[in-house]
Amino acid sequence: MDTVADCQELLRQAGWAVNESHNDSGGSVEWLVMGANGANVIEARAASQTEAWFEAVEQARALGMLGGG
Repeated sequence: MDTVADCQELLRQAGWAVNESHNDSGGSVEWLVMGANGANVIEARAASQTEAWFEAVEQARALGMLGGG
């Protein structure tokens, strides 16, 4: 898993419906990745898009909901 696209594909293949948004206010940027897989929900926030996606993958992994990836 090296890129945002890798993270997106890994989560989607594991059945997660995911999306991202970002907020740029007051000179700071926050990225948010949210996803759901049945009753399971992830919400990852970070200063960069890549960090937010990597954190989302780690949350899915911690829930045991990452499939074979």
